[in-house]
Amino acid sequence: MLKEIKNNIKKEKLKILLVGAMQAQDIEFAYKTAFERLGCDVIAIDPQNYYSVGFLNRVLNKILNLFKAKRVFWGVGNLNQKILGVANKIKPDVVFFGKPIFIKYKTVVDLQKTRAKVFAWYPDDIFNFRNVTADMYKSISLFDCNFTPRIFAVNEFLEIGAKRAEFLPFAANTDLYYREKVSDEEKEKLGADIVFIGNYYENYRAEILEKLCKKGYNLKVYGNRWKKFKKGKCLQVKALMFRPAERNEYRKVMNSSKIALAFLSHMNRDQHSHRGFEITACGTFLLHERGEEELMFFKEGVEAEYFSSFEELVEKIDYYLTHEEERKKIAEAGYKKAHSYECSYLARAQKIIDVYWELKEKNE
Repeated sequence: MLKEIKNNIKKEKLKILLVGAMQAQDIEFAYKTAFERLGCDVIAIDPQNYYSVGFLNRVLNKILNLFKAKRVFWGVGNLNQKILGVANKIKPDVVFFGKPIFIKYKTVVDLQKTRAKVFAWYPDDIFNFRNVTADMYKSISLFDCNFTPRIFAVNEFLEIGAKRAEFLPFAANTDLYYREKVSDEEKEKLGADIVFIGNYYENYRAEILEKLCKKGYNLKVYGNRWKKFKKGKCLQVKALMFRPAERNEYRKVMNSSKIALAFLSHMNRDQHSHRGFEITACGTFLLHERGEEELMFFKEGVEAEYFSSFEELVEKIDYYLTHEEERKKIAEAGYKKAHSYECSYLARAQKIIDVYWELKEKNE
């Protein structure tokens, strides 16, 4: 079947309308690049160019969060009209939404009237009220396929009426994450024995970093919103950079550090993360919170290391800081895995294309 589908791709160039964030670090941009490398004609619409959430709307959603109610976004009409206008003009084979939080139910209904297969990919847990709108939740039953980076969520989608649901994990964007040469000065300025890059998001991970700081480790933390972590007295004084590290600086931070930490999002019920792919793709030793799916991609003790408790985390840090050759060997193996086809967005994009051809064959 896969061989037949690939042959079909060569015979018929697919036209894809991709709706999602289009900055270089965005996952949807990685999909755009991957689709193009697979020979598809991609037309991209970045919602940020047509809509931004206003102050009053943000306040409303904070209030809705208190009542565990789905979010509301005002003023998305122009964005939805743009999507429909482009779809009617170019007649795509596939409409692919990355995180369709601003998409109206009626827009999906109208797209279903075209010949396109309409797909949605959700990086966040759609069963967490903070991540969805009523339109988005209602539209699940309309999409020809719902893609999720959580294996267990496939059945959850089907149970609430999805036509089809598929596991589509995160991957390594090796156009953006790779080894970067650093000077001794940059290594001293940017790196540390232990580094974490990520925004202040969930208290449990912030509390772990605070405890590591108090134990006296050489630690640096990059990201936004860390001033909000009021309990992080040690972090505030010794470890926080109070800014994000992106693109080439991200790579330089990684290649200036010995161990890079990654956590699962408990709020999103994650079992693997995009950080794991980014860190290993940079050639840095990955120490990741243990998750069943993460272990599917990087073998424990071979291509990465894992922890399930603070005690295990400290044990692994102490061991690998004093066993440099083992640390470098694992980092090298993780680097090779991250740069393999198995972990690439080419593989993820190919799966989406495969689903398109399978659905088309069923309808013919």
